[in-house]
This record gives sequence, structure tokens and C-alpha cells, in this order.
Amino acid sequence: APPPAHPPAGPVGRVLQIDVTIATYPITPDVVHAIMKGHGEVLRVVVMDPVGDTVRALCEFSAPDAVPRAIATLQGKDIYDGCCRLNLSVSPEARLRVRANNQKTWDFTDPSLPAVEPPPAPVPAPAPVAPPAAPPGYGGGGGGGG
Repeated sequence: APPPAHPPAGPVGRVLQIDVTIATYPITPDVVHAIMKGHGEVLRVVVMDPVGDTVRALCEFSAPDAVPRAIATLQGKDIYDGCCRLNLSVSPEARLRVRANNQKTWDFTDPSLPAVEPPPAPVPAPAPVAPPAAPPGYGGGGGGGG
């Protein structure tokens, strides 16, 4: 008998990878949230820049059971009639890091985040390198000339 067709055993993450093909309409965190909220509490969403007509997004749920539920229900479906087809899989990411709430990233647990991602922390300047010490016997004294 063939083995049963169900996901492999083991831990399932809380982050869903969403590849949207034929993405003729903008894919935003709000769009992802609207599609996914029926499968579990959405914590964070990150939408990456499109590659061709495909947009990748990541959606972090509060509980890992939401990921297989969303995949079972939405895999291969279109967001809009005839376009924006969903290709869903479990992401290897354990947690999404969101530093701004805007058209690319959103943290639904922290509405106080700024709209613009803060600049990265300044990298401390390297310590100044001391000039090499003068070799012994250089630059000193009167050389007995006369």
C-alpha cells in the first residue's frame, strides 16, 4: 500500500511562505492579512520586492497549526479572478522581524512602529591605528660634527 499522503512529521513553523504568481495587482501586508486572518491570528507580514510577475510574502501566525490549515485551504487559489495565484509552503523562518509598518512590512502586534524603517545603528569607527614607532637611534642627537 502507498504511504499516506500527509505532511512529514516534525515541528511545523509559524511562518507561511506565500509566492504570488501572475501578480498583476499590488500585494501588500493588508492584502495578505485579509486573506490569512481566517486561518489564525496574523502577527507579522513581510512582502518582498517582485521578481518578474511573482511576489513573495511571509506571514507569521500566533500558532503553528494555522500554517497547514492555510496551505490546505488556499494552495493554488487566486486572490483575484484569473490572477494573483497562491503557492504556499512552510517557511524555514522561525519569526519575522518587522521594524516599520508600511506597504512592505507590518507588525499587527505593535501599531506604534514608525512608517519608515529606522536607519541601522551606526557602526562604530575603527580605533585609530597608532603610527609605527620610530626605529631606535633615528632622529636623535647631535652626530658629533665639529
